[in-house]
Amino acid sequence: MNKLTAAAIATVFALGLTSVPYAHAGERHPEINGAIHKLEHAKTNLNKGAHDFGGHRVAAIQHIDAALSELHQALEYDKHHDDKHRDGHRH
Repeated sequence: MNKLTAAAIATVFALGLTSVPYAHAGERHPEINGAIHKLEHAKTNLNKGAHDFGGHRVAAIQHIDAALSELHQALEYDKHHDDKHRDGHRH
């Protein structure tokens, strides 16, 4: 993951993912699903923009797409790996 993708993810968390209002009861990963929702919302807002900001708006959208891909891959990974492989550490 490049620095800008990491920055996009960090920005989403900084915007308030400490409380995830989009989580459903019993949801396995409310933080990841909340991040996906917020990134999709941010992408929608950026897509409405008329100004290009020297290519930075488009670049931000591409980084959001990369972050969304990583989060979806994380959820897929979780589906195929049982709990004994989860140690609480980032890999």
